[in-house]
Amino acid sequence: MNRVITQALAAGALLALAACSQNQLVEAKRITVGGAVSIDPQITWTRLANLDYLEGKGEMWTVDGPGLHSLTFFTSIGDGQTLYKPRPNVNLPAFKGDMTPIDVMELVQATYQLQANAQTDGRDVRPVKIGGRDGFRFDMSVVGRDEVEREATALGWIKDKKLNLIIYSGAKLHYYPKYQPSVERIFASVSGN
Repeated sequence: MNRVITQALAAGALLALAACSQNQLVEAKRITVGGAVSIDPQITWTRLANLDYLEGKGEMWTVDGPGLHSLTFFTSIGDGQTLYKPRPNVNLPAFKGDMTPIDVMELVQATYQLQANAQTDGRDVRPVKIGGRDGFRFDMSVVGRDEVEREATALGWIKDKKLNLIIYSGAKLHYYPKYQPSVERIFASVSGN
């Protein structure tokens, strides 16, 4: 059953990628994302185009397709801004410049729950150093409308009351562990604002 779901998701993701002619390859060399975050991608990714729900506040990358795994960058999210453009009749929580790491984890959880009807379980909020500055990490389990179990890990920091956040998520059974070592190296390479 899980194999059938994974194959269906893979086929859908490939069709979606083929339909988006403006997607761009991200080569495995240092790049600046969102004008604020410099990283070393480690492997070749595809930057997805035409993601209206990100409203220019971020970008999403994938290797095998967004339904299978993704690396999403939110850069310079200011006080009062949401992570995503809300769906009709959905009131998403907004970032506040004085949020703690736990508050940010709860913001992400609430956003996933409201925007994607996902069940989330956030955990293990911890301090980390990011390019010499104070930051934080947390992990989440996510089950969306498609009932696929996913794992997610996030790296973030707040500077000048603006949130920078990188979230890696993927199907728990294969895609999350497949790319997690590369993502850990990406997280270790972060520098910038």
